[in-house]
Amino acid sequence: SVVVVMNRHDPHPRSRPAQTGRAVAAAPILDGRSGFRELLVLGPVELLDAAGHAVGIPSSRERTLLAALASRPGQVTSTDALIEMIWGGNAPASAEHAVHVHVSSLRKLLGGSPSPLVTRRPGYMLQLQSGQLDAERFEDLATRGRAVLATGDATRASSLLAEAPAVWRGPA
Repeated sequence: SVVVVMNRHDPHPRSRPAQTGRAVAAAPILDGRSGFRELLVLGPVELLDAAGHAVGIPSSRERTLLAALASRPGQVTSTDALIEMIWGGNAPASAEHAVHVHVSSLRKLLGGSPSPLVTRRPGYMLQLQSGQLDAERFEDLATRGRAVLATGDATRASSLLAEAPAVWRGPA
């Protein structure tokens, strides 16, 4: 399972340096062919471009939408579920249209050809390549550490298990 942690208290994510020490660039800066390098969700939601610089995600609703889709990579999340995640019980009448607009904006931001954010009935899906999601790296390190521990190599297991929390940015 993937845990998504968001910083909802920062209304201007492009106005501050990324928590990881990387400068935040104005969006969009991604090349439409290559797309983004990494999606970080273990801490404030961030996208990294090919050079490793954080790309500003324009709105909190787009960060929420991206985090929701990243929590289920390769799986369809219905538009209704996304509306609930973004607005809770206070969705406006135009919520479905707004989700479509936010998806369009995120597609431009994510880049890539074809886009990793795809439409699949009854909603949307984020198709990520191996290594593009920090939560996947965390899970991999923890799984490998447990497997190595089961073989009796406590030293190597300790090393792998110590690396996993380092993937988090901010309080875990």
